[in-house]
Amino acid sequence: MFNWSLKLRQQTEYCVPQGPSFQRASPMHFSIGGTEISLRAPRHNSHFAYKEALQPPKKCEYNHLMMKPARKHSKRWLYHNLFMRSWSFNGPWFSGSLGELTMRIALITPNEPDQHVSFFRPKAFENGAADFLQYCYAKDIFEGAQEWLAPVDWEAITSWPSVAATFYVRPYSGNASAPNRYFLFPVADKHFIEVHFNLHRNGRGDQDTKDKRVSLSTIEQLSTDIMNSIQIKLSPEAQAQQAKALEGCEDASLSVDFPPLKWTTPEQDAKYKRYLQDELRTQEILNS
Repeated sequence: MFNWSLKLRQQTEYCVPQGPSFQRASPMHFSIGGTEISLRAPRHNSHFAYKEALQPPKKCEYNHLMMKPARKHSKRWLYHNLFMRSWSFNGPWFSGSLGELTMRIALITPNEPDQHVSFFRPKAFENGAADFLQYCYAKDIFEGAQEWLAPVDWEAITSWPSVAATFYVRPYSGNASAPNRYFLFPVADKHFIEVHFNLHRNGRGDQDTKDKRVSLSTIEQLSTDIMNSIQIKLSPEAQAQQAKALEGCEDASLSVDFPPLKWTTPEQDAKYKRYLQDELRTQEILNS
């Protein structure tokens, strides 16, 4: 079966789109503040012309990077993109592009970091991740309900030189956006690396509707393969920061469970409850 990006017909049946082969992915290496990071990723191959690849320099120093606000509404968190690539996933027999996996690796830091807090310390890392998620997603509200659930499927990575975690951010009420996947780990007291994937499928409707038409499995598998290929070697300075941060820390592990955060107020919850009641009454009228 041929899976080409050229579209000559509409897709009518359930399908599993095909993307690049991870087996052919080339290795790449770069360093940030002396910490070495390596991974494997296929060549950039996006269906969208505006998506451009970004290759990191071989060596990056924290003081030489231009950090920008991660969101327009606030400068609480800053970022610098180090790596970006996208990959198109095509349907069978000239049904065209049906999905896209977009990947970004960025350096993240608070704009005004607490000088007494280190991200190498487990609770500080979790608190930082929670605040970063609130900063990125809490503003998105639909009829009183938050549009995102985060984090979902939290998993602490134990076989890592520092604390690290993976999780999803999934669309919720009234949100037809694609799910996001994250891999976070610190590389310095005040900086952590964000590995971010956007798992996009073309077409209208929410994720449940798209699940009936296009499988997410191959898009998700490529993100898993890339994440599993990532390796780091902390610099001597980062190791010293980590050792100091963990002094007196009886439990150096992350939480096993991290349920989704709640950002809405009681007033917003009441508004969403009224919205659901109105929707139910409208549906009953239409069905009568």
